Amino acid sequence: MPYWPAPPPPAPKKSRVGLVLAIVAGVVTVPAGSAPAVAAAPAGNGYAPPSDVCALADPAVLDAGTPGSGSMEKEDTRFTLTGCVWDLAASDVTNSVKLFVAVDGDAQARYQESERIWAGHTVPGFTSQPVTGLGTKAIAAHRLSSQNRRLESVLALYDQNLYLECRFSGGGTRPWDAAAVRDRMVSFARAALAKVPRR
Repeated sequence: MPYWPAPPPPAPKKSRVGLVLAIVAGVVTVPAGSAPAVAAAPAGNGYAPPSDVCALADPAVLDAGTPGSGSMEKEDTRFTLTGCVWDLAASDVTNSVKLFVAVDGDAQARYQESERIWAGHTVPGFTSQPVTGLGTKAIAAHRLSSQNRRLESVLALYDQNLYLECRFSGGGTRPWDAAAVRDRMVSFARAALAKVPRR
């Protein structure tokens, strides 16, 4: 797989920090025939697709800047993901967060692919850890660079027929506390999970 040099530090005030975490969907590939078995949700149980992903969670809980209006985004790779992206305007940089939700029979397969990437250290520089008490299974991963002034963080989970993924990218002039951001990402994901409609 291709590798990238470490991204440069975010530019001064009002610059945008790009979401390098799109590498999960756009660059990391899985060899043909290696996809895990798909576990379908129990009949008459599980989740229903939300009508508006942007209404599922409040990005203000991340405490990383003032959220703008969310806009819908779709990623078409091996698995299609529909989500919402918000800009978070801080004093010296514009951070970003994305929330993706998929409700179908591929939830466990999607999660297993994400877990292979992050727990398997497929992407250089990222460290990962399991997250307990969030869905059936969840994992968080992050990468700090530029003397800890740049943070890329991702959280993925599945529960029955639901796959949910959060991606955060932050910059600026001050160092980030990765553990604190992870905890806020968990709160962000938990709030979204609670709002996804049930069947």
